[in-house]
Amino acid sequence: MKRVCAKSRLPAVFVVGLGLTGCSPDMLDAYRESNAGGTLKPVTQTAAVNRTSGQGWTTTVQHASTESGAGDRRRNASAKGYMGLGQTVEMALARHPDIGRAAAEIDRSGGEVTVAESAWYPKVNYTSSTGAGSGSSNGVSGGGRERISAGLEANQLVFDFGRANGQIMASHAVHEQREAELHDTRERVAMTTSEAYLELSRAHRLVEANDHYLTALVNLRTTISLRANSGAANQADVFVAETRVQSATADRIKSRTRELAAQAKLHQIIGERLTRVDDPKRDIARISTAIKAASADTGTGVMAADRAAAAARARVTVAEAADFPTIGIKASHSMPIMDDTMESTSLVSLSIQGDLLSGGANAGRLSAAIAEAQSAERATELARLTSSTEVDVAAAEIDGARQRTQAYVRQMEMAQKARTVSLEEYNIGKRTLTEVLNTEQDIFRAETDQINADGDAQSAVLRAASARGVLVASLLQ
Repeated sequence: MKRVCAKSRLPAVFVVGLGLTGCSPDMLDAYRESNAGGTLKPVTQTAAVNRTSGQGWTTTVQHASTESGAGDRRRNASAKGYMGLGQTVEMALARHPDIGRAAAEIDRSGGEVTVAESAWYPKVNYTSSTGAGSGSSNGVSGGGRERISAGLEANQLVFDFGRANGQIMASHAVHEQREAELHDTRERVAMTTSEAYLELSRAHRLVEANDHYLTALVNLRTTISLRANSGAANQADVFVAETRVQSATADRIKSRTRELAAQAKLHQIIGERLTRVDDPKRDIARISTAIKAASADTGTGVMAADRAAAAARARVTVAEAADFPTIGIKASHSMPIMDDTMESTSLVSLSIQGDLLSGGANAGRLSAAIAEAQSAERATELARLTSSTEVDVAAAEIDGARQRTQAYVRQMEMAQKARTVSLEEYNIGKRTLTEVLNTEQDIFRAETDQINADGDAQSAVLRAASARGVLVASLLQ
């Protein structure tokens, strides 16, 4: 690709033109009208489109990021005119607000773990008071004098029948649940980004297919016009060919609009406007390998539900311990300040605290905790079932899409042979123009159907990987 902007302080913009061999000037005008406001610009008629590699597409990438490290690698990739699926997902994960929100939830749950674990550490409190009072000590009257006192009190939990340990286990389980939810959020963001990436890839290929079809019709129209001018064909054939060309032009505009919409969606996700993406086949193959090594329990949704169930079970332990007392040691020391009429006091005692009557509150809390634990267990089973179902459905869709692809490949081969024979027989008057045009349309339909089948298979692979929780890991490895 050729660098258009030579000023190094400006964002780098790279442009490559799309050319259509054999296109007439009016067809180029039609393309300019269809691309108005976009970044895809036709240039000369000598730059032919490569059917397999897709070379010749206009690609414009404008950089707005100043990140370092991974950001530099992403900018280098986008400067080449495309960006890989893994790099695109990496950009989305780096800027998506849901990732930051989930990370903050982990920090909050980590603080709750610290609070729960503090139950087994000694608590030391201080007190200070001032006021006027009466009384005596050691035979000395202290009526009406201002008194100031200070004191310390220490408490140490000794045994509480599992209440503190249950709270600690619940807090750890919630913390692990928040971590699993972060991974689940990352999987969801990666899934959304990957789907947008594949949609742009599919739309790009559909535009290419429309260009192939349109180029063939334009060349055929040119041939028919020459035959009509020489008297070897009817003028009506020219009108029929022109009708097909205009119809193909409208289809091309429709495909281009779909591509622009896919570009806009991906731009909102990653913050970069790309008009071309890398071929995702290698990434899809790596993801497929990761799916085979995973199981239903590796799904991030299943892991989060399992940790939520563990937290619910721990809260049952806490509720059960509410009927039993807590046993601890209490030590206190109080001393007067600037008052020789009062004595210092110290006390060490065994503390036993519990509810004698709770009005059924403890039983209600226990019943609610048990119900919550049962619900969480069912939610875990549902998450595991949902994950397995998504993988099974995706596997069926992948198999069907691949069979369709094979059928479309054979269909295209037969249609290309039919086109060659039909054109030869048309030139000697044994075939009508409509039959020739129909063979071109059959080729176009086979190509677009193959593109859609490939896209369906790739989307199914993404859904299976997300259900197994391996999408992010396989893309960023």
